[in-house]
Amino acid sequence: MAKKSDLLVQVRGLVVRFYTYEGIVKALSGINLDIKEGETLGLVGETGCGKSVTAFSIIALPPPPGKIEKGEILLKSNGGLINVLNLPKEKLQDIRGHKISMIMQEPSAALNPLYTIGDQVSEVLLRHRAETFIKMALEELERDIAAAERKGSRFKARVYRTYAGIYRSMLKNQKSLKARIASKIPFLKRYRRWLDSVLRKEVVRLLEEMRIANPGGVFDLYPHELSGGMQQRAVIAMALACHPKLLIADEPTTSLDVTVQAQILDLIRELKKEFGSSVLYITHNLGVVAEICDRVAVMYAGQVCEIAEVKELFKRQMHPYTRALFQAIPRPGKGFISIKGTVPNLVNPPPGCRFHPRCPRTMEICSKETPKAVEVRKNHFVACHLYKGD
Repeated sequence: MAKKSDLLVQVRGLVVRFYTYEGIVKALSGINLDIKEGETLGLVGETGCGKSVTAFSIIALPPPPGKIEKGEILLKSNGGLINVLNLPKEKLQDIRGHKISMIMQEPSAALNPLYTIGDQVSEVLLRHRAETFIKMALEELERDIAAAERKGSRFKARVYRTYAGIYRSMLKNQKSLKARIASKIPFLKRYRRWLDSVLRKEVVRLLEEMRIANPGGVFDLYPHELSGGMQQRAVIAMALACHPKLLIADEPTTSLDVTVQAQILDLIRELKKEFGSSVLYITHNLGVVAEICDRVAVMYAGQVCEIAEVKELFKRQMHPYTRALFQAIPRPGKGFISIKGTVPNLVNPPPGCRFHPRCPRTMEICSKETPKAVEVRKNHFVACHLYKGD
């Protein structure tokens, strides 16, 4: 088991319920997960098992009408641990997009069609790194003031000093009264020119890192003018703009063709190394898991049933559901074996182990008692009554 000092995120006893007209959906029931610093953790399972709900709950944004009932999301920050679920709204907004970022499943839904790509990436930078870019804009403006004075343009220098005063007031308070007034007066509104200039340089650099051809041109384009792969690259640029500690990738290649999928996976792998981020990668594709993940957590019906290092899991599946999941992979000349039965209705989930109605090795205790995760082999945890652990 990893040392606590190596853990970036600790999910403990996470319980999420959805309050619907049909009844209360037990979406997550006591999820426990650890994400180490610098690792890629894969989260796999059938559709509806709670993978995306887990991801959104980590940033305290369960999809409506969901509600986090119990649990802790502990994030390593400034040498200590903070419980994300206990933070006020303002502090949560500082964490989202800064310390924890998310790549959505559908890029066209994640991007606002009314704003250009440049505007949307710039918004992230201004929200979390405003002080840095205001200082950069002020430095450029002061150079222009000095140049105007050398040329004897006193009026221009005086106007530029007025703009510099606006920037200095913004450094003290980003929502300063001077900036709000200036933004409504056309002549004074020009103070944004220097800030927009430094933001544009940074966004173009980010888009270039995303392997986007002609990043300067893409800056001024709207989402509908880009292909699906280019849109996903723009979303990744937004997610990585502030060098987050944790990047959550929620099936980022689902709607892309195979060639673009490979490019996006290579990009995520390279950027993870460059920025030193941890990655929570949600997918149905076990081939992708084998390629980019360090450890894998298998989910079924709102519970984690097995966690192991990727090589260990591919070599030795212990939980009956994990075995069935691997047997369902199509193989040339052999076909595949489908998992019998259907995913349970989580309004009225089966008692005990939720997989027992479909399990070929079910026992009497399986329908009565929920199994606890035990360490069967080193760093290999299984929640099944077949195993007692060390």
